[in-house]
Amino acid sequence: MLKGGGYDVEIVDVNQLEKGASLEAMRDAIIGRTPAIVGFSTMCDRYLTTLKLAGACKAANPDLKIVLGGPHATITDQATLEAFPFIDVIARGRI
Repeated sequence: MLKGGGYDVEIVDVNQLEKGASLEAMRDAIIGRTPAIVGFSTMCDRYLTTLKLAGACKAANPDLKIVLGGPHATITDQATLEAFPFIDVIARGRI
């Protein structure tokens, strides 16, 4: 949908980056693309790592908008927004 709307979209599979990569290396792989918005899909087993990476990206670029989606973000939407102020938006799915 975003591409159809004229937005430049790139998907970075951090699971592939993560093999042996430090948090800083993963952050740099994302931030190096100079995005305005970064969205993370969240699963329960990777949620804390996702939050750490999202926080590192926001710290590197405070103007960056961070969006979380996926099952875990949907279930913990309000609690996540309250606990982690670097998260700008939670895109909820159906529960």
